[in-house]
Amino acid sequence: MRVRVGDHVEGTAIVARPIWVGEFDVDTKTARAVSSDMSSRYTEGRVLLRRGHEVVGWHDVGLSGGDLTPSDIECMVASVGPRPATGIQRRGGAGVVATEDPPGVGIEPITVVVCTRDRTGLLSRVLGDLAVLDQAMVSEIVVVDNAPATSDTAELVSELRQGNPRLRYVLEPKPGLSAARNAGLRAATTPWVAFTDDDVRVDAAWAQALISGKTTDRVKCVSGLVAAAELETAAQQRFDRRIPWARRVEPMTFRRDNADSPLFPYDSGRFGTGANLFVNRHFALGIGGFDELLGTGTPTGGGEDLDFLCRVIVADGEIVYEPSALVWHPHPATDDALMRQLHGYGMGLGAYLAKLALSRHALRVAWRAPRAVVHLLRTTGNLHSATSEADPQSDYRSERRTELAGVIAGAVAYSRSRWRTR
Repeated sequence: MRVRVGDHVEGTAIVARPIWVGEFDVDTKTARAVSSDMSSRYTEGRVLLRRGHEVVGWHDVGLSGGDLTPSDIECMVASVGPRPATGIQRRGGAGVVATEDPPGVGIEPITVVVCTRDRTGLLSRVLGDLAVLDQAMVSEIVVVDNAPATSDTAELVSELRQGNPRLRYVLEPKPGLSAARNAGLRAATTPWVAFTDDDVRVDAAWAQALISGKTTDRVKCVSGLVAAAELETAAQQRFDRRIPWARRVEPMTFRRDNADSPLFPYDSGRFGTGANLFVNRHFALGIGGFDELLGTGTPTGGGEDLDFLCRVIVADGEIVYEPSALVWHPHPATDDALMRQLHGYGMGLGAYLAKLALSRHALRVAWRAPRAVVHLLRTTGNLHSATSEADPQSDYRSERRTELAGVIAGAVAYSRSRWRTR
């Protein structure tokens, strides 16, 4: 039985130690807790390194007595290096640009859309985060109430609007996240629309960072970092290792002429996720918005963001990934919740693949399939090894079977939904 540093053994079982999640500003040398206050129960920490509003990296630390030591602080500062003379630098296909304009200067206001259904406790929290965003950047916050069972969301928005006139309520009776997002696109009055979920925490610099991603007219979508809000349980830690959008801190640009994988642009999970998207409204509506046969609340259960991001590239739009556009996401805390989440992600992927198989892109995907399979097997093998090393008790094969079962179920659900629609 292998034991990871930080784990402890009870009988024959390995119990994962909680990992503290926080932020550290390398300029001011100050730390802030994200998950919960630092205490002696933490022996490990994951720290998001920032330079003011800019996200610059991650640093994993061992905590002594539940605190950061002077050597930890020195190591984190040294890992980032000195501040560039020209300020924040963004890298990638979009070039290198400075982003030192004061907030509100030369900025066209945007709309923020939050889609929800009967989760007023979570919604109230994210609306509180959005309420403090600069009004020069965010001119309206649209809450789309998707096929609600009660009037609680409408009443909450009405109440909060007394102190925040930027809030607007939109009812979308057709169930499904894609239908709700399309309702938000139609209701928005600004050229650019930002989407986030009702269960995340939004960083104070989120809108500013999204706007900074619009470096050229060719950019039609900006996505951002969706980091783990807490890593208290083994399930949360395993989930965090499996997903591509929780730790990537390198800015990237995706476009049709810079393909870098066998399945590009159909491997759109790398481009971002629907919990943190910023889109050009006219362009998004012009490519059909979000597919209403896909998404949470439909028989397919997901896949709408994969499909949308792929279509942005196919339509010759450019996607910029800007990690400083940050939201914090609550990962599933129990094994049962993890399995449900993995099955749901599998269903979304299966539905998306079924749509590709039934589309005009089917031959292109089939032609690239052999190279993609080799790439997938290599990636899966590396992930299996990393997961087993980090968490000896994780049942990787069971998790993989759950995902694959979801893929099959999603493909069947999409095919049925499409047939019924026709």
